[in-house]
Amino acid sequence: MTDRNDILKVGARGLLLVLTAFTVVAGAENAMAEDARDGDGPDAEIAPDELQGFAVAYLEVLVLRGQLDREIGALIAESGLERERLYEIQDTGTDGLREREARAYRMVADGARALQQRYQSRMITAVADEDLTPERFEQITRALHADPELAARVQARIERLIAHRTGTRGAGDEDARSGG
Repeated sequence: MTDRNDILKVGARGLLLVLTAFTVVAGAENAMAEDARDGDGPDAEIAPDELQGFAVAYLEVLVLRGQLDREIGALIAESGLERERLYEIQDTGTDGLREREARAYRMVADGARALQQRYQSRMITAVADEDLTPERFEQITRALHADPELAARVQARIERLIAHRTGTRGAGDEDARSGG
């Protein structure tokens, strides 16, 4: 459980920025973002229990993302390729590479793809465990970007969850699952 606590102890101050980099399901961003700004879309009303579920799911997704990143890092280290070289091969392709380098690149690419599929499934499960669909999770994410007050409320919930999970005092004293 050390890995989970290390990730959680990073803090929630920058967590909402990470939301920009991560979405469970991609697609229709412009239309949904317009809905969030107009207040007409499904983002317009988000119940407190749904916000709490989102915060819990988001935190679990963040933990899973950290685990995925570490596992991909281990794959890269095992391959013997430097990250810069890996990215260069990714950009230019494997034509003309020495066999060892091409084999190492394929091992990393195939392994990373398999890991991403496995972790995406776990992330979707984490979202579903909080009675959210991946689409709704993404809608709420976009609503947070469109509404700073809503984002601040979710950030406070995430801070309470982190405090609860790591055994530290956070933004509030109430139980992290209380929604308050």
